[in-house]
Amino acid sequence: MQKRLNKRLERGETWGKRNIDRCIYAFDNYITETKIITDEKSIDDIVEEIAEKSGLVLIPDKRGRIRKEIDRIIVLLKHIR
Repeated sequence: MQKRLNKRLERGETWGKRNIDRCIYAFDNYITETKIITDEKSIDDIVEEIAEKSGLVLIPDKRGRIRKEIDRIIVLLKHIR
């Protein structure tokens, strides 16, 4: 889990890292709604699963692989605190 947080550029002792165990426990024991396990899934696969479970039809993404990566990096950089 820490590796995943580090990918989000969360370095050092962050709130997310301090609360991993508590959040995982809550996810496993208190959240009863539909869960989407994202481990080992691509962003596109996760988006498609959310749309399917929500009854939404997605429009085709006509961006190329490189454009998608650039857009994702831009979003990541915008969310750095």
